[in-house]
Amino acid sequence: MPRPKLRIAHFIDTVDIGGAEMLVIRLCEEALSRGDIPLVYIFSNKGMELKLEKKGIPFHKLENLDSYNSSKTLLKFCRYFRAQLKKDKIDILHSHLVGAGTAAAVATSFSKTKHVTTLHDVYTLRDSNLAINLLALASFCGTKIVTVANFIESYLRKSTILPVSNIQTIHNGTDLPKSVDEAQAKILQTELGFSDSDFIVVSVGRLVKLKGHHITIDAWKGLQDLPTLKLLVVGDGAESSKLKQLVSQNGLESQVVFAGFRDSISPILSMSKLFVLSSETEGLSCSITEAMMHELPIVASNVGGNSELVRQEKEGLLVPYNSSKELGAAIRRLFLDEEMRKDMARTAKKTALKSFSLDSMSKAYWDLYEK
Repeated sequence: MPRPKLRIAHFIDTVDIGGAEMLVIRLCEEALSRGDIPLVYIFSNKGMELKLEKKGIPFHKLENLDSYNSSKTLLKFCRYFRAQLKKDKIDILHSHLVGAGTAAAVATSFSKTKHVTTLHDVYTLRDSNLAINLLALASFCGTKIVTVANFIESYLRKSTILPVSNIQTIHNGTDLPKSVDEAQAKILQTELGFSDSDFIVVSVGRLVKLKGHHITIDAWKGLQDLPTLKLLVVGDGAESSKLKQLVSQNGLESQVVFAGFRDSISPILSMSKLFVLSSETEGLSCSITEAMMHELPIVASNVGGNSELVRQEKEGLLVPYNSSKELGAAIRRLFLDEEMRKDMARTAKKTALKSFSLDSMSKAYWDLYEK
């Protein structure tokens, strides 16, 4: 006898698209493939709305944002949200990030709706000891807490005044690369201004200060003696104009290309030779796992969960955050050492398949949902 369909709703309060939002989309796609019924609760996130519409995933725009954003009126929002969950007959509410997780824990308390919350980073946790302790308390009342990296779980356990039960780490996973049409890839390469002789280093991420793109651009000032070494920056965000100005000020226009936001990243990764990410903080980077799945060696800042993805000298090279000199040296080293680069690329793909696949991540979440 087939199991009943689960009505699984995701709640996320962000205004743009990053790793957490992509996880929501991937889990909704998985729900559809399993015959379950997904729904996404958001406030106002135009990019997310367009993505969900394109993929045929239903979403509901929540009201009472002002109540949600104030600790004084949060209970008002939680009562409204609780009624909405009941109306939509939600079996499982899966919230994402600390703010949504705290509100969802209150809204689902002593109700028939199970609550799972995923914490994607620590920098938001550091800002709210109250939220940490509320989540710890919620775990006693049945909320199941997931962290995307071991270091986040460790931080949460050390930071709360209460012992945390119902907590586990589920690493982010990514799907196998889609096949890329060679002719289309060639057209894209030409459109972006690259030649066949160029060595493309790609950096994918929102153009915000936390992602450290300014550090990567600064590193390129010391790499101008390698004219075929090109940086391709993929993404959009508030720092876009500043970063382009930084490139112009340092005369790097011939070596740094901005591709903007891309709905499909596979063609970009397929024509690249190396992936770089100089973030100030990371949970477990979806951009890195996707690059590894595309058989790219990694150069990244040694922050957050990056060391859980990249072992030094195995899948790539880790460097201290905010050291453009060491970042540049690592990029130069892999540019010059083809044998090392290829060894790291093969190891990266093998590690991604073994430990960071979409299938293994999805299985872990559905095991949790069905407990």
